[in-house]
Amino acid sequence: MASEITVEEKIVVNPPVIVSEAVVIPAEKGDPGEDFTYEDFTPEQIADLQRPATEAAEAANEAASNANNAAENVSDKIEEANTAISDAKSAAGVAVSAAWNADKAATAANNSATLANEAAEKANQAAESIAYKENGFYISPYYLEATDLRYIGFKDIADDTTCYILTVGRCLKFDLNTYEVFWDVKLQGYGISWHNAAEQLRIIDDIVYIVCANWGDREKGVHLVKLNDTDGSFISDELIPIPIGYGYSSFRGREVLITRDFIVGIDTINKNIIKCNLQDLSTEIISPYIIVLGNRWITTPDGSVVYSLCWGEEKNVIKVLDDSFNLYTITLSFNNTNTDISRNSSTCLYSVDLKNKRINLFNWDKNKYVITLTDDGDNNFSAINIFPRTQFNSDFIPPQCYANNISTPNYSFSNLIIDTENTGIVGYLSNKSKVFKPNINNLMLAANLCGSGFGGKYEIEKINTLLYT
Repeated sequence: MASEITVEEKIVVNPPVIVSEAVVIPAEKGDPGEDFTYEDFTPEQIADLQRPATEAAEAANEAASNANNAAENVSDKIEEANTAISDAKSAAGVAVSAAWNADKAATAANNSATLANEAAEKANQAAESIAYKENGFYISPYYLEATDLRYIGFKDIADDTTCYILTVGRCLKFDLNTYEVFWDVKLQGYGISWHNAAEQLRIIDDIVYIVCANWGDREKGVHLVKLNDTDGSFISDELIPIPIGYGYSSFRGREVLITRDFIVGIDTINKNIIKCNLQDLSTEIISPYIIVLGNRWITTPDGSVVYSLCWGEEKNVIKVLDDSFNLYTITLSFNNTNTDISRNSSTCLYSVDLKNKRINLFNWDKNKYVITLTDDGDNNFSAINIFPRTQFNSDFIPPQCYANNISTPNYSFSNLIIDTENTGIVGYLSNKSKVFKPNINNLMLAANLCGSGFGGKYEIEKINTLLYT
């Protein structure tokens, strides 16, 4: 609706000037003479005669000027009012347009949110539809979980995405890319109690080797269960005469070296490292031991990367046996003569590179070491006057530290990974107590493992270290 503005302006006009003063011209009385002419008067007389009319004209001009000014003021105010009305109309139009656009934007946002929610719901439904949720396992692209988790294994093949999850009484095989579950089998006789449980596995060619503890045979040896890798079918269950013993909380400190033809483990009764032939179950003593430092992928002097078992033989003497049964001896001497890594259960050997003559280890209590070795020949290496690393901001280093084996992070120092030269942070690790590494670059799995308590659900964290590079 159009708007009207009425502007009132008072115009004050001065009253006309009335001349009441008589002009007296002295003259002699006589007969009337001729009429006066303009030339008969002096300039002063003329001015005096014109004064009333002049003053009246000036008053009229001033009034006219005031009227003009008032009219101009009215015109300006009308113009300002029209401008204000125009601006108001424009603002109102903008407001209406903005409100309309906002309504459209809100509608679009609501529609987008609805579509996003629908897409998320479909994604969740799709994930749920392909998720494997049987026998205590949850396998999906978004979440991995296993009840009573014991171990995670992989094939010794570069970039192979096959993954094996071992619980106290089951073994499952699936693909880390597609999350397809190939098989899920029950290990007969295991998982029924905390002291009868599967502990560790390794896949060699077409056979899955699983080490199991049996309480009744704890002083005789451990059991080795074999499964067909293709379909998980049962092959055999044999008692291996290596009395490893049983630790209900974990298998740490009791790890074994599994090969196709032999298995190497500790005799906890006689404190020896025993090698057992899987064909005839004959055994031989390799060396005494004080502490088992676990399985590791090591770099041999010729540059090969092989699977191994490491242990402390005596004070500050480390033995490394690879799966071709080459035995390496590393003798260490520390600046502090009281240091004895071989008798400290918190010692973690997490890198052995014999080609570059370097090992790395830490003691959970306080010290970390990056040690340069001397090659003494005949697979013997040594180092002297070793100081702890005072500034060592990481826990683990190269991929061989993890590949196809379990490692225990040390979180009392930090959660970072670096390279062998202690330079270049690779990324954030995990808050889980165990780390498992497939033979795939930039991928790790981390999890907590069950102890004597049964029925616990354990998340398996899939870590892409590229995200933290």
